[in-house]
Amino acid sequence: MEHSSIESYDYTKCYCEENIYKLCARIPKEKLGHFHVAFLSNENRAFPIFDQKTAKQRPYVIWDYHVILIEKRDKPNTSQVFDFDTTRPFPTSFADYCKYSFPYEYVFPPEYTRYFRIIDAEAYLKQFSSDRRHMKKEDGSWMSEPPKWEPIYRGEAGHNLDDFISMSPDSSTASYSQVVDETDFVQYFSDNKRTIMRMARFEQFSSRKSKVQNQQKFFSEDD
Repeated sequence: MEHSSIESYDYTKCYCEENIYKLCARIPKEKLGHFHVAFLSNENRAFPIFDQKTAKQRPYVIWDYHVILIEKRDKPNTSQVFDFDTTRPFPTSFADYCKYSFPYEYVFPPEYTRYFRIIDAEAYLKQFSSDRRHMKKEDGSWMSEPPKWEPIYRGEAGHNLDDFISMSPDSSTASYSQVVDETDFVQYFSDNKRTIMRMARFEQFSSRKSKVQNQQKFFSEDD
């Protein structure tokens, strides 16, 4: 896919699932097989991620869910991540994205464990459907103004966003997607040995209870 400046793409704040859908729709059909959509979440809908534009007093934000696009290239060390909300370049290398978005030296409590639902971009274009109900308040007003384009909604599918966000094996998306933890996510998309070694260090680091001091440092009373 030819890369343009981020401003040239369709984007609406707080609608990452639709932003990525619109991005997938721009990929030439013959290249679509190299692209994968990833939903980032967990059963508590509390996913910590660093280097996001919305981060303020803390170096990270905790999304209920987030959506990114990954281009898995054949040539070593060239896979890329497209994330409209990162402070990193757009796109950025997969290795750098993991390094800065999921720094191993910060250990979060178990309820913030990171999981990823991976879907081929082609399947995402065929299956995703949302009527945007999740962005409406009880009085019918919007939590955040919706995109100018029409909702990506398929009547036969209904509103299935929650099934993409869910990390449950019982999700209706299970037949065309897979859920992996952070280590498997990195290993699946990384052809960079340094990135894989970083994740090995992360596992060792996480197992040391003495390192949980970072939790106290980064979890404040406003969480």
